[in-house]
Amino acid sequence: MRPITRAAVALLAVAMAAAGAVAADPAAAAPPPTADQSVIVVMSNAPTAKAGSALRSNAVASSQLSINAELAGAKDVHRLNVVDAVSAKVTPQQEARLRADPNVAEVVPDAAIKVVPPTKATPAAGAGTDQGQLPPGACAPNGGVQLDPEALSAINADSDVPGAKTARGLGATGAGVTIGDIAGSIDVNSPELIRPDGSHVISDYQDFTGEGSTIQSEDIESFLDDGAIAAQGRGVYDLADYTVHHLSQPCRIKLEGIAPQVNLTAYKVYAANDMTTTSAFLQALDYAVDVDHVNVLNEEAGSFPMPDTSADLIKTANANAMAAGVTITVPSYDSGLTNTIWSPASQPGVISVGASTTFRSYSQSDEAGFWGIGATGWVSDNISSLSSGGSTEQGRSIDVVAPGDLDWTICTDNPQAAADCLNNAGKQTGVKLEGGTSEAGPIVAGVAALVIQSYRDTHGGASPSPAQVDSLITGTADDLDVPAAQQGAGRVDAYRAVAAARAMSGVVADTDQLDAVGNPGSAKQFDVTLTNAGANTAHVDLSGHTLGATHVVDDASPNLTLSDPSYVNSRGLTHNYLKVPFTVPPGQSRLNADIAWPATNGGVVDVTVLDPQGKVEGYSLPEGSGNHGHADVRDPEPGQWTAVISAAEPGYTGVVHFEASVSSDVFFGSASPSSVTIAPGKSAKVSYTVSLPNQPGDLSASLGFAMPGSPASSIPLTLRSLVADGHFTADLRGGNGRAGTPSQTFFYNVDVPAG
Repeated sequence: MRPITRAAVALLAVAMAAAGAVAADPAAAAPPPTADQSVIVVMSNAPTAKAGSALRSNAVASSQLSINAELAGAKDVHRLNVVDAVSAKVTPQQEARLRADPNVAEVVPDAAIKVVPPTKATPAAGAGTDQGQLPPGACAPNGGVQLDPEALSAINADSDVPGAKTARGLGATGAGVTIGDIAGSIDVNSPELIRPDGSHVISDYQDFTGEGSTIQSEDIESFLDDGAIAAQGRGVYDLADYTVHHLSQPCRIKLEGIAPQVNLTAYKVYAANDMTTTSAFLQALDYAVDVDHVNVLNEEAGSFPMPDTSADLIKTANANAMAAGVTITVPSYDSGLTNTIWSPASQPGVISVGASTTFRSYSQSDEAGFWGIGATGWVSDNISSLSSGGSTEQGRSIDVVAPGDLDWTICTDNPQAAADCLNNAGKQTGVKLEGGTSEAGPIVAGVAALVIQSYRDTHGGASPSPAQVDSLITGTADDLDVPAAQQGAGRVDAYRAVAAARAMSGVVADTDQLDAVGNPGSAKQFDVTLTNAGANTAHVDLSGHTLGATHVVDDASPNLTLSDPSYVNSRGLTHNYLKVPFTVPPGQSRLNADIAWPATNGGVVDVTVLDPQGKVEGYSLPEGSGNHGHADVRDPEPGQWTAVISAAEPGYTGVVHFEASVSSDVFFGSASPSSVTIAPGKSAKVSYTVSLPNQPGDLSASLGFAMPGSPASSIPLTLRSLVADGHFTADLRGGNGRAGTPSQTFFYNVDVPAG
């Protein structure tokens, strides 16, 4: 046997599959292909010239000349520049010749990709009558018009509160910046995508499906994306008739994007069946970089490869696009909190975005049975239960979070343009309640545009690099005091990011994440450089923290029976529900509420968490019948809380297992020095020393840094201890029922001895 060097070379993954998930074995025996194959031919010796440049285009064209003979007669030939490759449908004989060509690095199948549909509203128990008086702040007073989505104020991009500190108040609108969105179809003539002067927000709309731009996808992904980025706020929409059971008062809103003055370009890669291919995605990326010369690109695409390596062609294209100056945002996915981050959101350099909550829309639409359960209000800015988080295969977390659960987005009242732009009453509507990380991603793309515009305004027209944009966004994010595995650096703050880009205020770090793999209990030192981006001297305090041990606070009623009483929700569906009180002791940093029910009975069960004042603070937002639901709340106040467990018709009845647990923050690691004073434009170096977990597996922590009078910021930290003796344990609890994806996954690196 050939001996091998002792090294951490093996990776194990322990995973629980969600409903409908299927794992394919690529090594399974199969007969040799006889029909034409759709492939991507990747050339050797890729040009070093930057993507988007004439020099690279010329070099790529020269490189691909060598395979012209082999491609003679091939179908659907598309030449790519950002990746030096050609996609085509070839015969088995052509494929064999291409594989043997010394100028070809590899020939890979042109894989299919399915879009992540937006998370749709799924109201739980409701009273079935006019609500009458909504909670304070749910709608504008006296028939006024409320600025929406709530995300605008949550991230301090804009506000209808006079005097609020917002990016818009600093003059940031995205003017002069181009954002590209790779998603599905869009109606470029939607009223909210027409500027007051009659010009189109979307200056270029290209189809890469072969269907043509007039054929619509089955979802409204692009409406969600493009509205979040650049809705114009020209229309007024009354939510009073959005549900089956009408409000007895007006609730008028207008919709505005994060960066309404951007130049927006849209690329349709998802066909009417919501599917695309790797080659179509690469063609769109090519066009965005080479033709439209986008500054920011939001990508609605991904998969869960195993292993998740940089050999993925989309990742290669992204790396080349970032090297050419393009900032890339990618949603983390909607599959729950434990190690479900898809690729390319797992790629270092792209801004990987999870979802936080904005619950005001719940009170306006009866989401989560808001009216029927007697909720008195809401508290936003927790982490959405659907938001993919945890650790990637490489031991990284997401970068930031932004609102994605749930909010109002633009739609269209033209059924030919988008047949599923329907309200809860089944009527065509110009406004829709949607969400998911696919809302959070384009929100951060909009913030990136604000940062680029602001940086140019104060740096002689020069644009920041993608790494600088990343640093300005992650370094000014608001630490929500939740595990880094859920929030990354925190919730984006458009005001603070713009202020830092304009060199007004803010301290940013030279890294967006810290991570390490090593022996259990071993020490690791990180060196971090903090730079004062503001005009005044900054006094910065630093400390590390992680969550401590978990303690169950409700074990008196773990097994409950879900039956009556019943209510009728805002869509006319009957729900079974029950309320479970429990007590949260003082001094807690996190509250978890978990439910589980037998798989054999099917049905979807959800849990809503009400604080001692009756406000909605958490909701499990089920993505399918996964037989498990989870909601968590940061910094819960002490007192009696209530979990509302419900199931819609035809509905589940029977035993539901419930558990409420809490945990507190504990200091973690040592920062030296623990405080620094940094002059304007200057930097300071800090050392942060930590110990890896004593058991194999991952630990999530944060290095927090804050200035007096300013929200705290943090750097996410992921530490992975090796499996050194061959033994490890994992506790698989379940995910959120998202079909066709990994639900809960744990990664382990194994220290393989020599021999």
